[in-house]
Parts: sequence; C-alpha cells; structure tokens
Amino acid sequence: MNIAVQEHALGNRELNCFSNSTVSPAFLPHATDIIHTDNPRLSYVHIRVVEKLSVHLRAQTAECVMATFGISINTWTKMKKGVPIRRSVAERLIERVDQYL
Repeated sequence: MNIAVQEHALGNRELNCFSNSTVSPAFLPHATDIIHTDNPRLSYVHIRVVEKLSVHLRAQTAECVMATFGISINTWTKMKKGVPIRRSVAERLIERVDQYL
C-alpha cells in the first residue's frame, strides 16, 4: 500500500495527483470525502474535509479534538498529515461532522 500524494498550491490545498496508486477512479477527490486504499481496513479523509473541520476547533488539544469530533488527537494528527486511518473511524467521523461540511 504505497500511495504517494502530492499537493499542488493552487489557491487552496487539494489532493490532485495520485502516483503509484491502486486507488480506484471512483474514489478520486471530489467523488467522496473518504478515499479508500487497497487495504480494506484503511482510508484517507480528503484534505478538503480536514481543512473544513480544522476551522471548527478552538484548540489543537486532545480534549478539544475529542469533544468536537469524537476522535483521538492521534487520529486527527494522521488526518492532517495525509496518513490513512481506520476505515470505520473515517466513516463514523464523516457521519458525525456532516453538519460542518
């Protein structure tokens, strides 16, 4: 599972280039908020979603992230770095934060 994600600065940060990837075209950016990997247990949360959510955080602390989104600070850090997280966590997060998106 080696997905190289390159970010290009075009006004705002977006994932727009996948290389050496087995990501299906159905899961390219703009198609969904969750990008599935070849590992059935892992998924990426699209960077646009992470950016929208970060606006709603009062502080980047474990307590604030847990109270606001219901995820751990470790999961939040992985999402901000573009690292895949457990698919079940990603799906629950998107359901919870639908109001922010």
